[in-house]
Amino acid sequence: MAKSKKPVATPGPPPVYVSGGASPTVTPDPVQITGASNGLCQFVNNDPNTNYLIELWIDSNSTRIPICILLPKGGSMTFITDPKVPNATLNYNVLVPNQGNSPSNGGHGIIIGSGVQIRRGKKAA
Repeated sequence: MAKSKKPVATPGPPPVYVSGGASPTVTPDPVQITGASNGLCQFVNNDPNTNYLIELWIDSNSTRIPICILLPKGGSMTFITDPKVPNATLNYNVLVPNQGNSPSNGGHGIIIGSGVQIRRGKKAA
């Protein structure tokens, strides 16, 4: 029996599906991660011919993380949230390698819990 090449879903919210080649699209957007999701957020690349890069933004969409995560063609990857940060929002872009198409801010969202951001040293009201 041949092995399936389709990604195996992880427990959590429905995956974020990426496709579109040179003009990537994502569904759903934003994605919400709740306590029932075990802190997991899976991305699935539905495009068999295009690798994508996930570029993360934090601090109210003003700071770009200086590293991207590869979402291989036809593959998947999963983020897991920090259990010490129950509520946050982070933004991301989906880029095509070698296109130099990094926008100035993250155009898509991941909402963790209620999405309320807790600043360092401060507690949520």
